[in-house]
Amino acid sequence: MKYFTKKLWADIQNEKKYEETRDLWDSAVSEYHKQFEGLKSRLPADVYEIYKQYSLHDSKIVSLEAVNHSPIKRSNKSKRSNKSICVTLKISIDDNILIFEYKNVTDINFKYSVENQKFEDINDDLGYIGYDELTEKNKNYLRHEFLLSTGNIIEIIFKNVKVFLGQ
Repeated sequence: MKYFTKKLWADIQNEKKYEETRDLWDSAVSEYHKQFEGLKSRLPADVYEIYKQYSLHDSKIVSLEAVNHSPIKRSNKSKRSNKSICVTLKISIDDNILIFEYKNVTDINFKYSVENQKFEDINDDLGYIGYDELTEKNKNYLRHEFLLSTGNIIEIIFKNVKVFLGQ
């Protein structure tokens, strides 16, 4: 997470640190939105609008599924599986379901540790999404990161994405 770090999130929620953190928070929000606008040309219009319209704050991850499609042939004749990751979220504001289908995934990282600083003590799940960031990994790939209320992070590196809205 580049803009909404664990430390920044913890500090903005701390009454004693709130005043000294507010400017850093406002700056992070502004910088994130500026870089997000720069991704507009790299996302399908409907996907861009859903990312822009829906805040994932306080949403729950219902499922995270890796899907292998038929192998494709690469130019050097070797085969490589075209991997997809589907993440289903329940949006806290209106109970809608959002399904993100990330295609041409190169990496998925789950930075999980029971030693992580916890923002909320949860025994039975990953917690809710505190913040997420959609950023550029490089000229070909994007990165979507989810900072969870347990302090853990899920990171998905992908080339293409589709988003489906349901109830």
